[in-house]
Amino acid sequence: MQIAGGAVDHSTVLRNLWCFVIVGCIVAVVVGETACGSYSRRLTVEVHTEPGVVCSDLHVPQPWEATAWKGFEFRGGDRLLVGVYYRKGQPELPTRYYSRYHYAAVRHDRGYALEPIGQGEWDAAQPLTPFSDFVFSGDNLGVQVGDRSFRYPGRLKLAAVMSRMRGVPDPIDSLAIGGYDGTLPTVGDLGMISIQSFGGRYSFDLYQTSTGRKYAAISGEYQNVNPANLLGRAFWINGPTFVLPLEESGLNRLLVCGLP
Repeated sequence: MQIAGGAVDHSTVLRNLWCFVIVGCIVAVVVGETACGSYSRRLTVEVHTEPGVVCSDLHVPQPWEATAWKGFEFRGGDRLLVGVYYRKGQPELPTRYYSRYHYAAVRHDRGYALEPIGQGEWDAAQPLTPFSDFVFSGDNLGVQVGDRSFRYPGRLKLAAVMSRMRGVPDPIDSLAIGGYDGTLPTVGDLGMISIQSFGGRYSFDLYQTSTGRKYAAISGEYQNVNPANLLGRAFWINGPTFVLPLEESGLNRLLVCGLP
């Protein structure tokens, strides 16, 4: 589905049959609803954009093969291409392995659409460098970029993700800043992760830092999906293109926003 220029709700409800409890180095896996209860996951997405900005909530047409994929890779050429990869080999010089499925993120007036592409187009395109300079410092109100201050949306702050324009080391020109109202998973004194249900409402705002212009406001409701983890996997590519994975562990749903 696509989102562009207005407020649209999307809901994905998944039944979570696995409950992971981590205490120190001991991992216990419990199957079923007896231990986890009715533990559903839900994330909605609403986007308000400025003229010239398009955002789309994209679902891959063909789920990736059953492999522990590490992340998205975007490539550039005549079109913006997307695939997934995992690493294998020596940590200092790993080899990347890719899914056999690749797509072009084609931009239209009302948003993006994923179209399958052949192996030849993927091999001929050059990988694009993702930028994700995270900022966790600053006060509870916002972060400072140059002489401009950008406020955290929501009652509680998450983080800010900055981009360096078109791969140039300086200046920073794009910013995603996030906040939330609600609850997040908690960790007890012994390192045990709480399995109690949590939820609330998240907000991510996209800015051009040089002018202070807000390009887009992304928000929605979350239930048992940690918005901090989503923002932690977000990045900028190809100048002002923002990518936000919409699954904590999967790579089948992502939000792509193209700025002017």
